[in-house]
Amino acid sequence: MLNRVLEPGKKSVLHEKNIICTPKRRVEDKSRQKETENIDGREKFVSPKNLLQGHTHAEISSSENASRNEFRKLVLSKLNTLLKKSDQIEERLIALEQLRQNKADDDVESDEEGIGIPLTNLAELDDFEEKIKTNSDYSRKLINVLKRSGGSDVNSIIYGIMRQLLTNSLAQKFSWVGFKGKKNFKELRLAKLITKTVRIHKNTITDDVIAEAISKWLAQAQLRASREEMRANKNKSNNSVEESDEN
Repeated sequence: MLNRVLEPGKKSVLHEKNIICTPKRRVEDKSRQKETENIDGREKFVSPKNLLQGHTHAEISSSENASRNEFRKLVLSKLNTLLKKSDQIEERLIALEQLRQNKADDDVESDEEGIGIPLTNLAELDDFEEKIKTNSDYSRKLINVLKRSGGSDVNSIIYGIMRQLLTNSLAQKFSWVGFKGKKNFKELRLAKLITKTVRIHKNTITDDVIAEAISKWLAQAQLRASREEMRANKNKSNNSVEESDEN
């Protein structure tokens, strides 16, 4: 029975267990105290496993940072190399373009020799037509010269070409299809050569658009010729006045 009187000198089982457990609890408490660290004045329990993981995470983080820095340096080095090569390529392209342009200018200067334009009368035009028909090298040189007239649209391109080919005094003798007793420009080989030259600038342009622009330029030839004559007479008059003043 629980209430039974113990014999003198004997201890109960519970008492014995208490005596045995007490030292063990104290040992565990001391061990637990060693596994604590002071953070901000407060004790925090850190197990050996957590301590090991903390060191491992720090080492991994440091390694990752080092790897990122190395990768960044490598990328920057590659970019610098690419930029230098790009600059070198650009310089070479500019030099090649300059050489090409110089050669083109030399070719044009060579082609302009012996072309014999602008044409001033029908006799020159007949000779011109014969050269186009029989001399392919002459036609090639002529196209090389005419295509440099430039222009932003069809009208400006064609007007520039026509100014190089014909004087206004000769142009006013023609219309596109020969109306009002004028000669038919459409049937000339020169008209086909003009069309070929225009398509170097505008390769999708239609024959009708080219024909309309040439027709307008021819129709205005008489007006331009009259203005030229007026300017020439005015200049001649001014020169005469200056000569009389000098005398």
